[in-house]
Amino acid sequence: MARLQAFLDCDGGFAWMPIAGVGGQGKSRLGYELTLRARDQGWRAGLLESGTDLEAFDKVRASWQPAQPHLIVLDCVVGRETKIGPIIQTLARRAGELRKPVRLLLLERQRWDRGGLGALGRSAGLGSTPGVESEGRADWFIKLAERHDGNDPALDATRFEDGVLELKRLEPSDLIAIVRRIAELEGAETALPDPAIAERLQHIDSTGRPLYAYFLGQVLAAGGPAGPGWSRDDLLDATLERDRGSRWQQFLGESAPCLGDNSPAERIAVIATIAGGIDCAAATRRGLIPHADADTRRRALVLTDGSLSRGVGGPAQLVPALQPDLLGEWFVLSAFAEGLPVAEVLNLAWRQAPDRTAAFLQRISQDFPDRPVTAEQLEREPPDGPAADALARVASAILVNLYRAHRPFPQPMIAALTAAAQAGDGTAMSNLGFCYERGQGVDRDPDQAVDWYRKGAAVGDGLAMANLGVCYDQGRGVERDPVQAADWFRKGAAVGDGLAMSNLGACYNRGLGVERDPALAAVWYRAGAEAGDETAAAGLRRLQPVQALLAPRPEPDELIDDWPRQLAEGLGRADWLDTPPIPGDWEDLAGADAATVLARLWPQLRAAGLGEAPAAIEVQCLRRVPLACYCGCSLADIQLQRPGEVSPVLVSALVSPGGAALLDGTLALLHTINPDLLALDDDEATVVYLRFFCAFVRGEDGPFQILDDIQALPMDGGGRAALPQDVRQAPAPPRALDGDLATDGWRRFDACVLYSNALFRATFKVLSTGMIEIEDNQPIATDLPIRTRRYDGIFRTPLSAPADA
Repeated sequence: MARLQAFLDCDGGFAWMPIAGVGGQGKSRLGYELTLRARDQGWRAGLLESGTDLEAFDKVRASWQPAQPHLIVLDCVVGRETKIGPIIQTLARRAGELRKPVRLLLLERQRWDRGGLGALGRSAGLGSTPGVESEGRADWFIKLAERHDGNDPALDATRFEDGVLELKRLEPSDLIAIVRRIAELEGAETALPDPAIAERLQHIDSTGRPLYAYFLGQVLAAGGPAGPGWSRDDLLDATLERDRGSRWQQFLGESAPCLGDNSPAERIAVIATIAGGIDCAAATRRGLIPHADADTRRRALVLTDGSLSRGVGGPAQLVPALQPDLLGEWFVLSAFAEGLPVAEVLNLAWRQAPDRTAAFLQRISQDFPDRPVTAEQLEREPPDGPAADALARVASAILVNLYRAHRPFPQPMIAALTAAAQAGDGTAMSNLGFCYERGQGVDRDPDQAVDWYRKGAAVGDGLAMANLGVCYDQGRGVERDPVQAADWFRKGAAVGDGLAMSNLGACYNRGLGVERDPALAAVWYRAGAEAGDETAAAGLRRLQPVQALLAPRPEPDELIDDWPRQLAEGLGRADWLDTPPIPGDWEDLAGADAATVLARLWPQLRAAGLGEAPAAIEVQCLRRVPLACYCGCSLADIQLQRPGEVSPVLVSALVSPGGAALLDGTLALLHTINPDLLALDDDEATVVYLRFFCAFVRGEDGPFQILDDIQALPMDGGGRAALPQDVRQAPAPPRALDGDLATDGWRRFDACVLYSNALFRATFKVLSTGMIEIEDNQPIATDLPIRTRRYDGIFRTPLSAPADA
C-alpha cells in the first residue's frame, strides 16, 4: 500500500502501473483498497469496467480535462487491448496538458516487462533447453503499445518507477493468519493447530495464494470438514455449496436453484460471468435471452452476488460476473459439468461480449486446463466473425497454458492462431512456427516452421528471430550456418528479446559464428539477465567464475582479508572423512597457504548460499593437487560444516592464481573454461583430465570413478578379499590405445570404471576440445556391496557419513 500511495503521489499529469500476479493473489483486492484510499483523499476513483464505460471514455479522451484527481482501475487487460490501448496512449501523450493528476492502475496476471503470456515456446539451442517463457515485453503490453517491441517513448516516460508491482507467494505463517482471521470475522474459531492448517493449504495450493486461505477460513468457520486430503477442487466446491447454503437460501429460500438446472436465472448468471456482465434489457432486445422479469433478475443477481437494490422496475438490469475470477470460473465449469448446455450458452456469451469471452477462455486454460469441461469449451468453433477475431487475439496465450499443462491443442485454437498469424501478428507467427517445428496440433514440418519464423522476424518479433537463429545453428529446415544464426540472435537482441541476448552471449563465449570473446559474452549474458531471461542469468553465473579463473593474480594487499583468515583458523580441528576425488600428490593446507586459497574460494562459497560471513560455515579440512591439464590451476577439496547440519559435506573447486570455480557435476563449466585453460600436451596431462572429467561430470547415478587398483574400490577389506580373483585383478591405470590429439584431434584410452555399484572396462575417446565419449564397455561385476556418496549440486557426502545424514 505504501508503494501504491507513492504511485498516487508521484509527479506528472499522468502515470500508469500494473499490479501483476496469478489468479487469487490479491490484485483486485489491492485495487479496491487503493480506490477507497484515493476517495478518502479527494480523488475520483473507480473501476472502468464495462464496454459501455470504455466506449464513452474513448470518445472524450482527446479533449478530456479532469476537474479533480482521477484514479482509473482497469481489471483484466487481456482481450480488451484494442479498446484500452488508445486510451492509455492518448493519456500518456497528453500528460503535460492535464490540469489534474490522472493515474491508471492495470490489474493483469502477467508482468508488462515479461513475455511468455503469448509466446508458446522456443527452439532449444546453444545448450539451452526448450522453454515457454518469452522475454522482453508481454504480448498484451505490446498490443497496448502498438509497437512490435513494446517500446513506446510516451508510455516509457509516464511509467511509475519500474512500472510493476508484482505480488509474490505468501509465507505459510501469513496464510495461517488469514485463515484464522477470516474464521474470526465469520464469528467462529478453528480448532485446527497451525501445522494442520499449513498442511491443508499446501495440499490445496502450493503457490501461496491468499484467496485459498480466505476460502478455507470461511469453510472452517462454517463447520466444513476440510480433511487432510482436500484438494483445490474440494475447496472450491465447498465454497460454492457454502454460498448456496447461505446467500442463495437467505434470499431465495427453498426455491434456491441448483447447479445445472438450466433455469433462465442460471443461464443469465453463467453468461454474465463468462462475458464480464450482462445488461438484461439490452440482451433481450438483441435476442440473446428471453425477457428477464424481476424475479429472474433477482435470482441471477443472487447467484453472482450482485446488488439487490431495487429501482422502479425492480432489481437492476445489469447482472455482474461472479467474483473473484477463480470462483467465477469454477461456478461456470460446475454449471456446465452438471448439465448446462455448453455449446448453446457459450455461443450466447460470444455474441454478448466476444473480447471478454475470449479472455474467460484464456483464464480457464490457465487455471483449470485439466478439466474436461475446459477442453469442451476450447474445442468449440467461434460462432461468428467477431468471436473468431477475439479468439485469434488470445489464441497464443491459450496455447501457452495448454503447452505448460501438457494438454493437446484443439483444432479451433490452431485455426485461431493461424488466423492471427495471417493477419500479421508476429507472436502468432512465432508460435505457429513452433507448432510446425514440434508437431504440436499440426503435422511436423520444419520447412513450414522456418517460413513462419521468417515472417515473424520480418514484422519485428524477437521470438521469431531466439528461433530462426536456432534453426540456423542446428540445421533445422535450413542448411546449418553459424554466422546466420549469430546474425539472427543479434537482430532478436536488438528488439529486446532476452533469450536472443543469451544465445548471442553463448555465440561469443564459444566462438560460434563470431570471433570468440568472453568479455562480449558477459555483456550479452548480463543484458539478457536484466531483460529477465533465466538462461542468460545462468550463463552469466557460469561465466563469472571462469572470468575469475582467468583473472590476473591480485595484488598482495588485496589478496587476503579477515574472512579467509578466519575460515583458515578452523583447519586441523577435524579429520578427513573421505578419500580425494582423484588420485595424486595431495597437499593438506594450513596457515597462509590455506588463507590464500580460501580468499579465492570465498566469493564462490558465498554465492552458493553458504552465508555472508565466515561464522556461517566451519571449514574443517582443505587440500589441493596440481592439475597438469589446466594451465596454472589446481584442484581444491574442502570439508566443511553447514549451519544446522549434523554431518559435514565436501566441495571441490578449480583454483587459479586469480580466482576459483566450484564444480557442480555438470558440463557447463568445462564447456566454458576448456577453450582458454585446457592443455592436453601429453598422455600424462590427458590421463589427469580423463580422471578429472569422469569424477566431476556426473550421470544419473553419480560420477564415473576410474580405478587403478582394487584398494580404491569403496568396500571394507574383507569385502574386497571375498571378490572373485578376476574382479580383484581388473583395476589398472588407464592405458593409451591409439590416436593423436595434435593430428587426429583425439586419443583413446582403456580404463577400469566404477559407476554406481557396477564395475566395467571402458574405451574412452578424449577429444582435443575436452569432450569425452565412451565408445565401448564390458561388464566386470554388478550389484557390488559398496559404500556410496550422495550428491547435491556442489556438495557431496563422505563415504563414511551415516546413512541418515
